[in-house]
Amino acid sequence: MFELSFYSQQGAISTPHNHQGFGDFQDPLYVLNSSGSSQLLADTQLIINTVIQSIDATKDILTGLNSNSQIDGILNVAFGQDYQTDLADEILQHLAQNNFTNAPEIKLVSGQNFNGAYAKETNTIYLSQEFVAANLGNLGTVTGVLLEEFGHYIDGQINVLDAAGDEGNILSRLLQGQSISGAELLSLKLEDDHDFLVVDGLSVGIEKNDSLSTAENLGTLGYASYGKSGWVGGNVPNDYYRFQINGLTKVSLNLVNLQSDVDIKLLGADKKMIYSSTKSGTSNESISSQLAAGTYYIHVYSYSGNSNYNLGINTMLGRLNPSTDVDGDGKADAIVSNDNGVTVRRSTGTGFSGNETWTEIGYSGTKGAWFADVTGDGRADAIVSNADGIYVRRSDGTKFLPNEKWTEIGYGGTYGTWFADVTGDGRADAIVSNADGIYVRRASSDGTRFLPNEKWTEIGYSGTQGTFFADVTGDGKADAIVSNNNWVTVRRSTGTGFSGNERWTDIGYGGTNGAWYEDATGDGKADAIVSNADGIYVRRSTGTGFSGNEKWTEIGYGGTQGTFFGDVTGDGKADAIVSNINWVTVRRSTGIGFSGNEQWTEIGYGGTKGTFIGKVRADFSPITRAEYLTRLYRNSSSGFSGASASRFYEDNLSHGAIDSTDNQGSYNVYSLVGGQIKFIGEDSNRGKYIDVWNNILQRTFRYLHFDSFNPNLRLGSYISQGDWLGIEGNTGYSFGRHTHIESRLTNGTRENPLITLGRAKGLGLII
Repeated sequence: MFELSFYSQQGAISTPHNHQGFGDFQDPLYVLNSSGSSQLLADTQLIINTVIQSIDATKDILTGLNSNSQIDGILNVAFGQDYQTDLADEILQHLAQNNFTNAPEIKLVSGQNFNGAYAKETNTIYLSQEFVAANLGNLGTVTGVLLEEFGHYIDGQINVLDAAGDEGNILSRLLQGQSISGAELLSLKLEDDHDFLVVDGLSVGIEKNDSLSTAENLGTLGYASYGKSGWVGGNVPNDYYRFQINGLTKVSLNLVNLQSDVDIKLLGADKKMIYSSTKSGTSNESISSQLAAGTYYIHVYSYSGNSNYNLGINTMLGRLNPSTDVDGDGKADAIVSNDNGVTVRRSTGTGFSGNETWTEIGYSGTKGAWFADVTGDGRADAIVSNADGIYVRRSDGTKFLPNEKWTEIGYGGTYGTWFADVTGDGRADAIVSNADGIYVRRASSDGTRFLPNEKWTEIGYSGTQGTFFADVTGDGKADAIVSNNNWVTVRRSTGTGFSGNERWTDIGYGGTNGAWYEDATGDGKADAIVSNADGIYVRRSTGTGFSGNEKWTEIGYGGTQGTFFGDVTGDGKADAIVSNINWVTVRRSTGIGFSGNEQWTEIGYGGTKGTFIGKVRADFSPITRAEYLTRLYRNSSSGFSGASASRFYEDNLSHGAIDSTDNQGSYNVYSLVGGQIKFIGEDSNRGKYIDVWNNILQRTFRYLHFDSFNPNLRLGSYISQGDWLGIEGNTGYSFGRHTHIESRLTNGTRENPLITLGRAKGLGLII
């Protein structure tokens, strides 16, 4: 017979109500009297309904045990091999006949420090009403506890001595089809789950389930969002949850709606703490980290007082933290590189905090600089490429550590260099694109170097409007993406190579102010994003293509010092970020649009050697004067004319251009970058000039003072890097034969052409 009744620490709260054989339940009128930590946390009838439904679910499992072909093995694992098999067979036969005559009574109690417990001397299962109130309608969780306590009852009937460890938990999990690893089984066998419960002034020995081994199992999580509600405080200070992940996963925990000081911990399979969040008072608690495959535990506990709570659990399989997340909290930080050091402003989720110096000296490479997690610890490291090799400064969460050489020779591609996780192991790999194919150097598993070179495509792979590496399929591996005038194509990463070419749009997709591939929707797949004068547009990734165009802002959104997309709030969705002279602003992604503009710094924030926010390729180091002259004139004998060159370099671009001359050469001028000719003709001073627009750089290159043009050039036509433009001259407002070069942003602002060409080189636009 089962009887269901309420008890408090002070004794009976209501009259017991018959619930024989998990059968029909006659709805009584409950008169409850509770106070303090034993208060009932939800409507009584909802609690009763949840318990009754869980009893029925437990009954369905128990009545089928006798026909379970694996039951003997399950009983051996749970209760040992010395239990009395004849008594076990008798119990199984009774259960199969729906005979629960000798089964324990069930009593709901409040103010206890367990979810459920079994007392052999009273043959009673005690079920915490706070636990049930926190799991209304969650039959699987409550059923699991009932099965566990019924397991303790069976053990008391068939074993002379109590089986070692938490036999009830072992039985419950096996009956529910859950796996138990060898390490977990050993831990359960060693656990002491005994305690005492005072009922009506009498101390009763119990076996309870509030330990880590009895944590609520959330199962194996990939891309998932869970919402759990609970209550902790008084004699019930702890709640535990358990989950498994099969591969590298970004895990975000958010504990909200607190009435007292409640904290949260994330524990590993060894039950040792990995991270904790312990803010004071009723502040929300959060943990965000990138975890390897394995079993983990969540511990919610009351530091002081009693409180309800809501726990949000978000997991994204294979998702890397943003490339500029230097402290590993899942939010992209703002980084600038200057001549005297690298500085960081951490994201708080609502703004960028005060400036921190992360290197004492400048840190940049002759072939580019990047930020990405190459060690697999969830923190972005600083990476530079030089002629003699790639160097790394690891992040320890507060600074960049001393320099380490990760390749013995230089590593760069004629079409570009990138750092992204193409293997899915959580570490960014080194990628280069050349005319004959894409090559990869994997980051080593011990996080100390890049492994030997591997060829991942048999032919070159690059786009006229850009080449990108991002996970568009959602499997945790960065794919190769190229954008051309007529379509966007993808080569999926298999972890050992890039597969065949797939067309993901039927028309070209590029923005006048830039294009990016970032996960703006939070589903783990990188979406296609473009910025135009009238707004930002998004094409969502479906995993097999990019869907229809969506307008995510009503007005254009771009910064004079840079536009970026990265997850600065830590919710898994890439936000829109712009840097201007006076401040940095953010528009948060809602998953369907970008919200209103927020000012995240009180002053401008930019570096002379680059600004990095979110998952960006890089703002690359400027090219040298010698390289500039060699590219413009196709020889190395040219020199800058004195006065103009001096103004440009010493007056911080007050001249707004570079003046140079080929007075020792042929005076032939060649294009520095490819693009479309937007103007060819004369200005008001009769100075002959050409404007060339490059869509990827979002820059216009102006070449001024020609003597004559290449007669084959036409307005609106496209030219390539290195094409002959004409003969250097002295036309217009000029004082001697020379070539005047400007790099103009879309708003007319002029940028140092050496910096623009550094970006172009790093992006593979010039070789």
